Amino acid sequence: MDNLFFNAANGHYYRLYQGLVNYSQAKTLAEADGGYVLTLTSQEESTWVLSTFSIPVDGIWLGASDAVSEGAWTWVTGEAWSWTNWNSGEPNNSNNEDYVEMYTSGKWNDLPDTHTNHFIAEWDVNPNAPPPPVTPAAPSGLVASLAPNGTIGLSWQDNATNESEFEVERMTVEDPWTRIARPGVDVTTLTDTVLEPVVDYTYRVRAKNAAGVSDWSNEATATSGTYIPSPRAPSDLVVTDAGPATMDLQWTDNSDGETAFEVHRRVGTAAFAFLASLPPDATTYHAAGLSPDSEYGFQVRAVGTLQASSFVATSGSTEATLAVASTKGDLKDSAKFAMDSIKVTLSWSAIGGKSDGEFDPVAEGLTLRLGPDAAPLGFKVLPDDAGWKGKGTKWKWKSPKGLTPKISMKLDAATGVLSVAVASAELAAPAANPVRVSVVVGDDAGTERKSWTEKKAGFLQLR
Repeated sequence: MDNLFFNAANGHYYRLYQGLVNYSQAKTLAEADGGYVLTLTSQEESTWVLSTFSIPVDGIWLGASDAVSEGAWTWVTGEAWSWTNWNSGEPNNSNNEDYVEMYTSGKWNDLPDTHTNHFIAEWDVNPNAPPPPVTPAAPSGLVASLAPNGTIGLSWQDNATNESEFEVERMTVEDPWTRIARPGVDVTTLTDTVLEPVVDYTYRVRAKNAAGVSDWSNEATATSGTYIPSPRAPSDLVVTDAGPATMDLQWTDNSDGETAFEVHRRVGTAAFAFLASLPPDATTYHAAGLSPDSEYGFQVRAVGTLQASSFVATSGSTEATLAVASTKGDLKDSAKFAMDSIKVTLSWSAIGGKSDGEFDPVAEGLTLRLGPDAAPLGFKVLPDDAGWKGKGTKWKWKSPKGLTPKISMKLDAATGVLSVAVASAELAAPAANPVRVSVVVGDDAGTERKSWTEKKAGFLQLR
């Protein structure tokens, strides 16, 4: 609402309504806007109104009347009739005049309701201020009943639209009313879990906001049951590489009463999904059938009669499996050593993230490993190694004369194919299938051209 004027002396607000209306209409309009027709209860207030507003020449209505009892003038607000400013000879009730107008001079005259004037509305508070908060309505229909695992469930009807929270209290024959929860807006249910077994509990609920609290709801009583605790969560979950496309999980069992263990798995950042259910006291799981070169997350929890524990989680990665075009091997085991001749052809996607044909073995170097991680047989070709021959995308490399084992390699960087022939190789005994193979682009320790270091590993079945 605009064109409001504030009187600092009494804290009231005023507004002039332009337009000729009778007194009844003026009263209706003022009250519709939350105010009332102007009342002047002191000379100071009258002086302030005359100095603040330009009173129309037709005059304005005041909120006064003697319609109930002739000559007994009252203000519309019920304020004391203690100060007046009648014009000379007024009021005279010459024509059944039960209402009051004020001239531009500030003097008063009585008039009938058939006369029309402008009017000023008055408010005790700012009409533009937001309304004060209203106390919320009380909830109803409270029901208490036995819930799973010996707990008590509560539900009620929310009859308010302006609550900021609810207050829930309970009592027993031995304990007084005590607040147990403060549910938020629009909440209509609660489960009470902190209970003694087989005890009658009585509950009540009320709504609350800044204006205050509602009445209490009806009271509801229920008897608690016997509590069965949840199993304790497992801990120390560890995942280890267990061979091609497999991982082993191991954890610590911290619970005595579980009925099973659950293993959940996810691939990358996808959601976890149930993988397996294991018997009580289980502490290991073998995850097989995994995809190569993938990140997996695992989580394990203990399951009880009624509830499950929280999860313990970890993650691990499977190594990339090389696409093997052909392999040949003849493993010969002896008491002293095993001498092997191996021919391997490997293929992979573009090395180091570069496009086909951009790999330069002279500049980047390459390392090939055969055998288990604990004792691999490694062949390292460092950058600028003079053994590399070729140009463009096709390269060859042979080990120097007299070197054991004897190695020769052919690389087609355009197609991503590496052929390796190894003679007189001594693998860690006893030799076992599958034989682990890995290729590293760049320095094996990652100290040269770190951004290029990329390891590809897989397993070859020798025959």
